[in-house]
Amino acid sequence: RVGTLPVQLDAHVNIARDGDRLFVPDVGTKQLRVYSLAAPANPRELSHCPLPENRHPTSVRIVNDRAYVLGHDYLAVCDIRKRGPGSLLGYFDIEKDVSVGALVVKPPYAYVIAGHELRVFDVSDPDNIAQLSKADGRWHSHAAIRKNGFMAFSDNGHDFYSLANPRAPIRIRGPKIAGGRFRLAGESQDFFVDADGRAEPTEQFPVMLPFVGDAKEVWRFRVGDGFACAIASDFKVFDLSDPTQPRLCGELARVPYSARTQTALVGTRLYLPAKIIDCADPANPTMLGDLPGGDGLAVAGNIVWLAKDKTLQAYDVSDPTAIEKNIASREFPEKIVRIAVHDDILIVGSQSCNLWAFRIGKDLSLTELCDLFIGHGSSAILLDLVLEGDRLYAAINGAGVVAVDISDPAKLRVHSLFDTSQFAEGIAVRNGIAIVADGSGGTLVVDLRPKGYGKLVASYPTADWTYDVDNLGEYIYSCERDGGIGIFTADAFRQ
Repeated sequence: RVGTLPVQLDAHVNIARDGDRLFVPDVGTKQLRVYSLAAPANPRELSHCPLPENRHPTSVRIVNDRAYVLGHDYLAVCDIRKRGPGSLLGYFDIEKDVSVGALVVKPPYAYVIAGHELRVFDVSDPDNIAQLSKADGRWHSHAAIRKNGFMAFSDNGHDFYSLANPRAPIRIRGPKIAGGRFRLAGESQDFFVDADGRAEPTEQFPVMLPFVGDAKEVWRFRVGDGFACAIASDFKVFDLSDPTQPRLCGELARVPYSARTQTALVGTRLYLPAKIIDCADPANPTMLGDLPGGDGLAVAGNIVWLAKDKTLQAYDVSDPTAIEKNIASREFPEKIVRIAVHDDILIVGSQSCNLWAFRIGKDLSLTELCDLFIGHGSSAILLDLVLEGDRLYAAINGAGVVAVDISDPAKLRVHSLFDTSQFAEGIAVRNGIAIVADGSGGTLVVDLRPKGYGKLVASYPTADWTYDVDNLGEYIYSCERDGGIGIFTADAFRQ
């Protein structure tokens, strides 16, 4: 924390930012207050705008020079062109016995979730705001518009509306999440990234196909050729003949696994720190052998490297039923948690975000080449490492995602980074574009290519805390703890 604001917020408040200005609906003063964030450690109040007297504000949206404020029983429009005090241009009274939720504005219309309805208002003339229509649905706390679609999210599930006629939305989908438990984790936005790495907002409507079914408490999800493995309270295998509709086809009970440990799917074999599982027949997954457990794991041919506490060990798994144990080992000064192998180069990462690069000899001896610290902040924890070409990608809880150039393993260097601002848990990469499991921040797509400059390409809301991600073609799969598996299409991969 670097600064605080002396305001009183509603339980379901939504604030807004425009450049370095922050707009906050203050329940205490019943005003819209505007702060400068030019110096975040010392936020300064620029102005305030009056709202309907003695009535609680809950949400604000900024479009051009106007602020649209939703209160418990009103929709108001304010003029914020000046740096001085703003002015209330007009408002519309909403019934007091209706619970208001999400607010989205796309001039000349404002869309409000009120009770179990989506209501449309014409706000082109703030002196004469008019309610145009209502569409049945459910109460939701968050919403977004993409192209000609309106989507809303909350504990009640999610609803999709067609805005082909923006004055009269039509509800086209309203899936109910199993158990009725659904909340928005992260915002939803899309960007087009040009060849020079410039990111421009677009109105692409992301398609979300939540799948819960038989996968609960999901920690890891690994996509293979036509199948996927979900590592949960039990081990489950899904048929991905139709990537949008995973079908449970096989499972194993009592597979020992701890959340946030590294896994590897090589061909049809899934390697866990404590087990090797064969999924050649997805309907009948088979335990092949036992490993001693640990946090980090990487597979190179017939060798499995394991990180456990401060020790790195190598195991020959040529015959998984008779694993040759501890054929090489090395001690480290701190706990190591992640491993990656690139040709004859081994990268080892510690929990506190130190990386070491080694050259692997034919006898599995390790020659240290260099080391590099990739974290920032005292709370940074390394949670994932992924290799693609001569780039190493890291997910760092509390710091974001980092791309490291390993083309010269004797001179590792940070190439690009992106601070997710949340809890980067896992990462998958395709052609330099990183898919990030961002904990409470949902599922992010970040451009970490040479000209990507660490730009956010897209972000999708997920049903629960996002632990892990993987990718198949244009589809993104996210592990959402009790929410199961979320499935998204990503324009970044179509392009």
